[in-house]
Amino acid sequence: MGTNIYRNYPVFFKVKGDIRETEKICTRCNNKVAYELVYIADGVGFPGIWTLKYNKHYFYKCPVCPNYDPVDKEVAKALITTKGR
Repeated sequence: MGTNIYRNYPVFFKVKGDIRETEKICTRCNNKVAYELVYIADGVGFPGIWTLKYNKHYFYKCPVCPNYDPVDKEVAKALITTKGR
C-alpha cells in the first residue's frame, strides 16, 4: 500500500455536469476555448486500484493543451452544486 499524490503528475478528471468557463483565449495555445472544471485528488491504495481518494484540488483546464488555472475549493463546490445537477 502506498500514497500517490497526483499533483506531481497531474491526471485530471472531469467534474460531472460539464461545467465550463466563458470562452477566452488560452495563454499557452492561443485558441479561443471554454475552460473545463476538472479535479485531481490525493489517494491511498494499491497500484492501479485506488481505494481512497481524498483532498480534491479543482482547476479550470484548457481542453486543447495542458494549461490550467487553480480554482478555490469553496467556489468549485458551489459551482458543482448549482450547475452540476
